[in-house]
This record gives sequence, structure tokens and C-alpha cells, in this order.
Amino acid sequence: MQPISRGFTLLEMLVVAALFSLLTLLSLPSFMAFGERNARTAAVNHLHSTLAYARQLAISEQTHVSVCATNPARDTCLNDWHGDLLVMIGDRYHAVRQEDIVRIVPALPSIAISYTREKQRKAVKFNPMGFSKGYNGRFHICPTGAETGSTLVLSQYGRLRLDDQAHACL
Repeated sequence: MQPISRGFTLLEMLVVAALFSLLTLLSLPSFMAFGERNARTAAVNHLHSTLAYARQLAISEQTHVSVCATNPARDTCLNDWHGDLLVMIGDRYHAVRQEDIVRIVPALPSIAISYTREKQRKAVKFNPMGFSKGYNGRFHICPTGAETGSTLVLSQYGRLRLDDQAHACL
């Protein structure tokens, strides 16, 4: 009578390990693409909710509200939208007073945001009617290393929408 084997042979273990590593190798690109899409969606939602909050605050408080990227000291607004965002009452973005700051929104890591109107304006301003000044502005949002990103469009009426076409990041 032969003894009953209760384990796996070395050959069976090697075959299973090879199949597992092959499946992992094949699924890796789709996981990386999922990570990029998830980061892009999170950044769009983050910026959209910040701007929508500022617009709603301007309407409900019947005052001017500004949103801008700030320096680490949080005393002035910058043209570079990669840092923390300030939601503040008024439009004193050259010398921000601490009592005017309503909310500080932390920056998302490894996300690049550019604003098409940043050469003319350092901040997005909403008036008491909820309108933003001027013409449509576009926020281009790109995760670090991604080939495509998203574009969030801010109309002069203060409304936000996501552009249908992907934005080239590289």
C-alpha cells in the first residue's frame, strides 16, 4: 500500500507561481491607468467642489468671494495653481488678511493644475450674483506622468462644467 500524498509537488507549485506572475504582469498596465483616472477624477472633484463652495458663499452672503492658490505663509495669492487654495471674502489677493480667509483647501499631491486666465488674474472672483468676472476660464488638470488630463470650464456666469475632450498633458 502506497502512502497518501497530502501536499503539492514542486512542479505544481512552479506552474501556479508562473501563471500568477503572468496574470499580474498582464494586468499591471490597466491598474496604472486606473490609478491615473482615479487621481484625475479626484482632482476635478476637489477643484469643482472648492469653486462651487465659493460661488455659493458669494450668493448666500451677498458679497464678493475669491479663490486663489497661495504661498505657504498664506498672505498672498499666486499665479501657480499647484499649492493650497484659499477661499476668502473680498478680492484683496495681493495682501490677504487672515480674517478674510473662510477656508483653506489643501493641495492634492502629484497633480498639476493650470488656469488659462492666470496671466491676467491671480484669483477667481465671484460677485454677489455668483458670476465670475470676464470670459470663460479653463482649468487644465493633469496627474503627474499622465499623457491626458481633464479640463474644467468656468463660465462667466460662475457655472462649472467638465469639458468633453481630453487635455494633452505632455
